Amino acid sequence: TILLHCIRSLVPKYLINRMDIERATILRQIRENEIQELVVTKIVARLICDSPQELVSALQQNTSIENCSVILRFLDPERIQWEHQVQFLQAIASLASLKEFRFATTSSGFTDSALRLLTVVLNGCSKLEKLTFQTIQLNRGGLTSEVYSNGAEVLSEFRGALSKQTSLETLSLDGTDERFDFCGVMEVIQSLPSARHIYLKAQAVTNRYDRKAMEGLLQSRTDTASTLSIKRFLMPDLLSPYFSLLASNTTLLDLCLEQVGVDDGGCSILAQSLSQNSTLEKLSLAYNGLSDATACVMFSSLKRNAGLTDLNLAGNFLSTDSCQALADLLGDSSSLSTLTTLNLAQNILIRDDGACIIASALAVDKRIKHLNLSETRLAKVASALLEVTLASNHTLERLNLSKNSLGESGAAHMANLLRVNETLLHLNLNDTKIGPKGSEALSKALTEENDTLVSLNLGRNSMILSPKYFEAMILSNCTLQHLWLPSNLLENDSPIPIFLKLNKFGRRRMLQERNNSSLWKSALVEFACDLRVSYYLLRMNPAIISWI
Repeated sequence: TILLHCIRSLVPKYLINRMDIERATILRQIRENEIQELVVTKIVARLICDSPQELVSALQQNTSIENCSVILRFLDPERIQWEHQVQFLQAIASLASLKEFRFATTSSGFTDSALRLLTVVLNGCSKLEKLTFQTIQLNRGGLTSEVYSNGAEVLSEFRGALSKQTSLETLSLDGTDERFDFCGVMEVIQSLPSARHIYLKAQAVTNRYDRKAMEGLLQSRTDTASTLSIKRFLMPDLLSPYFSLLASNTTLLDLCLEQVGVDDGGCSILAQSLSQNSTLEKLSLAYNGLSDATACVMFSSLKRNAGLTDLNLAGNFLSTDSCQALADLLGDSSSLSTLTTLNLAQNILIRDDGACIIASALAVDKRIKHLNLSETRLAKVASALLEVTLASNHTLERLNLSKNSLGESGAAHMANLLRVNETLLHLNLNDTKIGPKGSEALSKALTEENDTLVSLNLGRNSMILSPKYFEAMILSNCTLQHLWLPSNLLENDSPIPIFLKLNKFGRRRMLQERNNSSLWKSALVEFACDLRVSYYLLRMNPAIISWI
């Protein structure tokens, strides 16, 4: 009883002292220019609440902070006075070194008052290069005052503040609802000539005013934007005129149009433009319901493209016909020689037949480095062929087969592949039902013969071996840096995370150079705050005691 009483009396004091130390540390780091990024967490929020003047004074002395992230849930209006929030953000905005500002909230809502806080930052800083704000959901959970009863005034102020950002290069607007003034913001974007990277994500249903504003945005950014990402904005009739302009475009490098309702007619125009465009590097048409016929036209036109490196067609209705057209494209070494990344995830009609066609093409392909076939209903037939074809492939570095029913036999095929393939660095077998025999085959391959794989994902495979088996594997494998296992199998005292950290640092070289005192000393410095890793370092090489 006495012991419990002592603990109960000491713990609150310890926590208070620890929080005081952390707050003092943050203030010192800000004041002495030791940080370049400031994230508003609980500790910073407590400073805003309890010591706002001291925090503002520290910020006024800072000349190093370039990035600031404000997470709205930490600015609790019930605990932090409105005046203190405004003072803090005004101090942030006055930082001469500030280049990037991120304002984020949770799905519970982004209220009018939050948009007013963002407006405070924009009014105080006119040299931002990157601005990100997420989950803009107005008028949810009550209004801040009668003045802002309909949100119109705060939106007007926000648009005015945004228009002053003449240096803004990147603007990310993610997760707005139908009450947000999307139309007005897009009109402001049109007036910002410096905005070259634009990311917009809206609701699927939009009104005619928003559509007109989007049409103006597409036209105004045809020859200036480097990145244009538009998601969940249904506008198939607006895209065809824009696609026609891409044939002569020389500035756009990254085009992402996900869930925008691209139809077959628009895709045909896009395909024709891509055959003449040599500048575009990344193209995403994910989740648009594209058919085989459309994909075949796209692949045929891409044979004459000379610049595309990343193609994302995830979440469509591609099947064996599309896979055959893709295989023809990959089989021709003179066509689309720049393509390195291909995403066909969530095309559930591909199945084993389509995957086998792609696998056969990979036997001779020397371009694709990243291939995503996640959730395409593959089974053991496709995995068997992938084992054979990728054995002779010396280009593929990343393979994602997650959420497919590969089973134990499929995992065995992947294990055989790891024994002979020397270029594959990342393998994702998350949720593939590999079973205990499959996990045993994989761990044996990594223990005995593979020394190139960097990451392996075996998460969400419930029927798997004991972690002790993987602990033995990681002791002998010095290359693997990331290993995902079902969370219920990793015990608190498991050495797996420790050896993964050491592998990332360079355990193979450390074992080969046990007398290299500078190497081992740098390892001790790197892991000085991690007692368990330091302990294993001492076990690996007791001689370092004399070097400390």
